[in-house]
Amino acid sequence: MTERFLYRYPKDRSRLRAAVLFPNAYGIGMSNLGFQAIYHLLQSRPEIQVERAFLDENGRAVTVESGHGLESFDAVFASIAFEGDLPGLAAAFRKAGIPLDPAKRERPFIAVGGIGASILPRYLARFADAIACGDAPLCLPPLVDALMESKGNAGAREILRGIEGIRIFDEITESTLPYCRGKSEFLPHTVVLSDGAEFADIGLIQVSESCRFHCAFCLVGSAYGEYTPVPLGRILETAERYRGITDRIGLVAATLTNHPQFREIVKTLNAKGFRLSFSAFRVEGLDDEMLSAIIENENRTLVIAPETASERLKKAVRKFIPNDLAVETVRRACRVGIKRLKLYFLVGLPGEDESDLAEMVKLVTEIRAASQEQAKTFGYIPEIIVDINPLVPKPLTAFAGQPMEEVSVTKKKIIWLKNRLRSLGRTFVYGESPKNAFLQHRIANGLAKWEEIAGE
Repeated sequence: MTERFLYRYPKDRSRLRAAVLFPNAYGIGMSNLGFQAIYHLLQSRPEIQVERAFLDENGRAVTVESGHGLESFDAVFASIAFEGDLPGLAAAFRKAGIPLDPAKRERPFIAVGGIGASILPRYLARFADAIACGDAPLCLPPLVDALMESKGNAGAREILRGIEGIRIFDEITESTLPYCRGKSEFLPHTVVLSDGAEFADIGLIQVSESCRFHCAFCLVGSAYGEYTPVPLGRILETAERYRGITDRIGLVAATLTNHPQFREIVKTLNAKGFRLSFSAFRVEGLDDEMLSAIIENENRTLVIAPETASERLKKAVRKFIPNDLAVETVRRACRVGIKRLKLYFLVGLPGEDESDLAEMVKLVTEIRAASQEQAKTFGYIPEIIVDINPLVPKPLTAFAGQPMEEVSVTKKKIIWLKNRLRSLGRTFVYGESPKNAFLQHRIANGLAKWEEIAGE
């Protein structure tokens, strides 16, 4: 494993030993911009010694820098973006021999943040001294200052009461917390590149906050508030930091084409010699020039997320990508030689029946037919990857409070779809297991017992 650091972090005499914990494997954590931001902001304080911790194959958290466990540190700053990581987070502290009850723990001080903090506060309050429900540049400075000023966890908690974006464990009564935004000069981007990351040796740059679209199933637009694009100049300035380190840049946003300067960002970075990858974008409004640029950057891959092919269910999910537009976009993409197409769908939507699933099969069949039109020109038929995921109704979304479809029903639907889609040739069907999705739903909605989460 090779790591390359974008910044140097000179240190004075250390006053605090802190671990930044991501409750998953190294490769996933090192590709998470929230985690990278926390690490950078803490490391930028010369009086703090910072190490990164991830879960090993046994679920134990050890640091990359020294191999020490969490029990060796004065403070642990954990980031959680996904409900499924909550059991691993709690288990990491338990396996380190750290008392989970914050009222009885003298050390380390545990602070947990990330978008997951908005919908998991009652669970997090079972073991975290403080829950940071806001932007890292807003929440980290007061957390660090409190730890510097106090002589113990209890003292730090008292200093932090009433600070914007931070809640102390014994104050938590709500099932959700509002996310607080704060202005900052720091643009989230990869500060440590690694060939062991999921996005190996790619410099990820966040180009906007929140989302203009408010899809009914998505937490981003509802939790993060007003959509805010990052100015082109800041993006280009950040990209230049990777010069001589990597020529690969990943643009990250809920929907990249929301950005009013998306075209300029792509064209300018390409002109500067950077190869781009894209987290997600909407196909509406993409002309041939922009579509071609995206496909060439993405190594001949196009990603479309219709979510559903049923006109009736499009209204339910608040995502209105016309089926004929999806087919025509694939047809245009094939003219410039795509090799791989990824399609994302949801199942288990309210009121969904077999006719809606049949619409999905029909759409993919039409897309497969469109993808074959250029087969003679390029000498191959593009591979189609269909990613089918169960709908997980979450707090703060339009589906909040709705029950999730029974696991057995969802399994039957996915099997029905797989049997029909795989017959199309070079079409591969994947997706999250309904059982895992159901656990997410129970955790997100406070239905799971703490004992099963913590392994007690």
